Amino acid sequence: MNRNVLGKYVHGKTGTHYIELRADGECFLFEGDVGITGSYEIKGDEITILGAGSTSHGTIQGNAIIDAEGDAWVFTKEPTTNYSKCRSCNSDVPEASRFCPRCGADQNPTEPAKKKEERNVNPEPVSVDVPENRSDAILHRLTALPLEIIDILFALVLGILVVLAAKR
Repeated sequence: MNRNVLGKYVHGKTGTHYIELRADGECFLFEGDVGITGSYEIKGDEITILGAGSTSHGTIQGNAIIDAEGDAWVFTKEPTTNYSKCRSCNSDVPEASRFCPRCGADQNPTEPAKKKEERNVNPEPVSVDVPENRSDAILHRLTALPLEIIDILFALVLGILVVLAAKR
């Protein structure tokens, strides 16, 4: 059966996931914030989608593709997605995507990348006053830790306190 199946099909349950079938036999599947480029084959009413190391099968019924789980992907008359080429690997990237679905490269060069904090790996020796009691010693050690570790320790202690309070 020869039918025109090219275009965009939106997942009936989510309304946000979609698959786009292109004239060159390639397809683009978008689920959540992940995009996968692959290919498809049609034999009669059966469609096979190949991509990212997996194979999916479905049936074409009217203006929808019914997947193996019984979910409908409904044809939409919206214009097809515009694509640009990835700056890193040259694969197709939907214009609305910030990251390449194939290599993960950032596609928005206008936002400056965060610079990593530079640290002195060979600091000059510093004289340190050692606290006399145990609580002051613990506090002194905590203030010497990087801020990220202190945040993690605080969250851990807070989580333990919440669990203990819930058990009461």
